Amino acid sequence: MLFSKKKEAEKGLVDAAFDEAVQMLQMGQQMFALVTNALVETSVDEDIAKISTIDKEINKLHRNVRKKIFEHLSISGGRDLFSSLVLLSVVNDLERIGDYNKNIADIIEMIPTKLDLGEYDKPLKKLYKETDNFFNLTLSAFGEEDEKSAKAVLKKYRQISRTCDGLLRKMFEENQSSKKVNKDLIAFVLLIRYFKRLNAHLKNIASTVVNPFHRIGYRQKKKYEN
Repeated sequence: MLFSKKKEAEKGLVDAAFDEAVQMLQMGQQMFALVTNALVETSVDEDIAKISTIDKEINKLHRNVRKKIFEHLSISGGRDLFSSLVLLSVVNDLERIGDYNKNIADIIEMIPTKLDLGEYDKPLKKLYKETDNFFNLTLSAFGEEDEKSAKAVLKKYRQISRTCDGLLRKMFEENQSSKKVNKDLIAFVLLIRYFKRLNAHLKNIASTVVNPFHRIGYRQKKKYEN
């Protein structure tokens, strides 16, 4: 176990940093719930403001974790080095998750009415649900150091990645002869890219549970690979 479960009084800087990283992941999921609700329903100014507030809190925790890890390494002589490096990698992904959620919120603010996507509406809503499930799996994988959940994330990411690319390819093929730019489809393209990046960062986080440091962010190593 990278991060042992200790009593509060026994926790050191690395354990405290781990707890804050888990909190960042939970807040990222909270942001995602707000932005997807705003996309499905009519956007609410209060929700958009809350998304911005959570993003700032995630950024603050990002700095806190880096500070704790630096302090730990400075006074420990390199003890818990692997766990420390993993956390520094993870919080960068978590900070980017906050950014992509904020990017989606920015799109929502630019759209005065609900998106009219026609045949693309149903697959986009399916992607919402799959991404939320991805958050749950990643929380289980990272927060509980659950290898089964981590492997499920790495396997499922390939499917989500192909789905995102397939939707974009289909949309471009069906609209290549159009002379007008459909603002809703422009938003759709951006949303698909942001959803893919969200899932990619979640995959990176889950990979820390089953991969050595140099393979964080990649699929699980096969016997014949370096």
